[in-house]
Amino acid sequence: MNCQKCGHDLPTGSLFCPNCGTKAAPASDTAPLCQTCRQPLKPGALFCASCGTPVNRPAPAPQAVQAPIYTPVPQQQVYQQPYQPAWQPAWQPSPAAPPKKKRKGLLITLIVVLVLVLAGGAVYALAGKTIRRMLLGPKAMYLSIETKQLKDDASDLVEDLVRIGNISDNDIHGGSRINLGVSLPGLSDEMEMDPVLIEALENLSLTVTSMYDRSESDPSYFTSVDLLTQEERLLTLDVYLENDRMVLGLPDILTSYVLVDGNTLSDLMASMDSTIALDDPFSMVNDMLETDLDIDEAELEKSMHRLIDIVMEHIDEAEFASKQTIKAGQVSAAYDSYTITLSSENMRLMMLELLETIRDDDEIYNLIDQIARKMSSVSSGMSGLDTYGISPDDWEDELNEAIADLEEEIEPEDEFSLLYTVYVDKNDEIRGRDLIVRDSKDQETGHLQLLNPVDGEQEGLLIAFEDEYDRFRLVADYKEVDEKRTGTATLEVDDETVAAATFSGLDMVVVDEQDYLVGKLEITVEDDSAGIPGPIYYSGAMTGGAFSGEIGVKNYVSVYLGYEKLGGVSADIPPYREDDLVDVADEDALAELFNEDAMNELFEIMSKIGLEME
Repeated sequence: MNCQKCGHDLPTGSLFCPNCGTKAAPASDTAPLCQTCRQPLKPGALFCASCGTPVNRPAPAPQAVQAPIYTPVPQQQVYQQPYQPAWQPAWQPSPAAPPKKKRKGLLITLIVVLVLVLAGGAVYALAGKTIRRMLLGPKAMYLSIETKQLKDDASDLVEDLVRIGNISDNDIHGGSRINLGVSLPGLSDEMEMDPVLIEALENLSLTVTSMYDRSESDPSYFTSVDLLTQEERLLTLDVYLENDRMVLGLPDILTSYVLVDGNTLSDLMASMDSTIALDDPFSMVNDMLETDLDIDEAELEKSMHRLIDIVMEHIDEAEFASKQTIKAGQVSAAYDSYTITLSSENMRLMMLELLETIRDDDEIYNLIDQIARKMSSVSSGMSGLDTYGISPDDWEDELNEAIADLEEEIEPEDEFSLLYTVYVDKNDEIRGRDLIVRDSKDQETGHLQLLNPVDGEQEGLLIAFEDEYDRFRLVADYKEVDEKRTGTATLEVDDETVAAATFSGLDMVVVDEQDYLVGKLEITVEDDSAGIPGPIYYSGAMTGGAFSGEIGVKNYVSVYLGYEKLGGVSADIPPYREDDLVDVADEDALAELFNEDAMNELFEIMSKIGLEME
């Protein structure tokens, strides 16, 4: 008989299995078991109903194991499935852990990816533009280059407009000092001027100091003009402009300042039959000093960029060509080029959308309206006209009229096409533009070139225009070092040289938001009919933030200029005493102010200048 749990052979009469401790079944209850799965066999079965093992197959030999120490527990019986051991011997070793898989394959993959990335970066660095062009196509590459260039230029333009036009956004407290002088070596011969007068003029200089204070609701302005000789200051004129009145003073001569209000000046001009007939005669000056175009920089920039996008949206295709040579003067260089062709119909649609956008754009309207108002205010000061701008209705009507004209289709005989080429260096900087206009018969009717090839420090510049009536050509060769240009230039009109120039160290610098041209320039006019007796020359320099320059005709006349921006306490407007003012309408007080002593002072100053007064 065998144990019904582990299959161990039971000695006759055993109550428990000596191998696993399972209670032996009574002999009468014992049923034959399958030698493989230990399930009871049905009487007379040839195969096991559970696993299919033949009934007469010998049982697997039990492992030779050391019998464990056995302590029977009669009162507790363990119930398990017959084929699952309920106990593992303490000596049996734990199953061995599976060997770790080596990650060598993953490491190799990462190395390959890294090498590919580095190689791709190197290829892109060497031929990135070529790859982008292959992926995007010539048109997309051209649009990205041209759009960036145009939008950068538009942003610079808007920034300059804001700097010049939005005075209220600038410093509310500041000023400037300008020095002026003149030299007239050739006037005595050319104009037969009195040598004494020429000497007096050459001995004089002016210093004009201007200050402003916009911290109050009614801003005030002050200008002081000093008349000097090489030895001393002769005369100072002070001018205060405050809303609707002006205060004048000669502090070295007069003991009080003179008050001129708007009403008095209007009456005085009316009595003199003046063409200026304004309720406020100072409005022209105030408008000029208070120029404020009310520009919203971000919104106007957005409007300008939108117009550029419209232009770019009407580009159909672009053709690419590599290494195209352009030449200006003695400098030539090869650049990649993009060429587009625009038909007159496409141009018409583009202009139509541009005008519609401009008509509906509030920022562009506001800019044009404000400029018109400022211009009309200046002209009104001379002609007596009222200040006017452009009403929204007039703005819309004018543009609608232009739009209506463009909505009409172009007649076949009026058709034209534009062939436009840009030349681009390796940094995507545009180094040249070439525009050709062709008529309906494909005949060239106009050609405009702007080329700027670069070869190291050498640069060339060509600006040329030609049509059936005129030919214009400006050519320059120069060397650029530290953004300063030194070279020569010529100007030709209808194939004849009309002017030649030499220049050195030319550069445009910005100091305190002001643009200054520094360097030296001399221009010789070849056309005798111009009547210029000698070369025109210019020089400019910056020293410690102050500009000094000279311009004139060599050996004939020279004007000297110095400019310095003032700020802080240097721009504080000096006060005057209100109770010391003499109204210009008070003739008795005015006569007392300009007494004999004051007039003698004026005569003495004229004598020092060289002008004798009888």
